[in-house]
Amino acid sequence: MRLADIRIKSVLRRLPQSILLAVIALLFFSPLLWVLLTSFKNTDEIYGGQMTILPEQWTLIQYQGITKQAKFFPTYMMNSFLITIVSVTIIAIVAILAGYSFGRLRYSARDGLFVSFLFILGVPNVVFLIPVYLMLLQLKLLNN
Repeated sequence: MRLADIRIKSVLRRLPQSILLAVIALLFFSPLLWVLLTSFKNTDEIYGGQMTILPEQWTLIQYQGITKQAKFFPTYMMNSFLITIVSVTIIAIVAILAGYSFGRLRYSARDGLFVSFLFILGVPNVVFLIPVYLMLLQLKLLNN
């Protein structure tokens, strides 16, 4: 068999899986696409009785409304970008160092730390909200 025939068979064998994954990806990204397309509609078209995917009349009025109503909108966006960039950078550096430590270095507490790390990953994130709720309850910051 020629190399080209082997590649064609390999591609054809993976084609159903690729089509299925593309359909699933489209389903997952469709709400984001809907929100993006809706942002280009005017208010009457958004709240009107007829739902359409594409705007009948493309407009930037929603984006103009954001900048007029919130005069500090550019500052808010810059703060969000700054906090995101700093947070992702710190998390990436810590994760790289921890991964290197677990993968390459040999020390006595390595296995125990790794098992405890995996155990914490297995705990649902909602469990960590219980102490936050109790703290807000003690500070009387709920229902106000």
